[in-house]
Amino acid sequence: GTKRYYIPCDTKTETVGGVKRKLGSILGIPHHVIRLVSGRLSKADDDTVLATAKIKHKSKMMLLFKEGFHIGRYGEEMIRKVIKEMEEAEAIAGSLEKRLEHRGVGLSES
Repeated sequence: GTKRYYIPCDTKTETVGGVKRKLGSILGIPHHVIRLVSGRLSKADDDTVLATAKIKHKSKMMLLFKEGFHIGRYGEEMIRKVIKEMEEAEAIAGSLEKRLEHRGVGLSES
């Protein structure tokens, strides 16, 4: 399905890259994989100010992902990263628990 996002910005100062960063933040994806498509953006890079590209208030743009980016694969990579971080945190917690037990301080599960 089609989703619409309204990104408030000042077209006189906001850049294409700024809009990508805002969208990336909303969607939880890296901004560098976003492509914005509009008849007026064909030659615009991330540093282009929207007004320079003749983008006006309430202009519509289509969001595409750059070639090679797949949201499912990105999600899978993020899950793997979080699992690894959790495993590292569990190892640290286990080490701390052993140190406390060695000092006579027991941790009981509630």
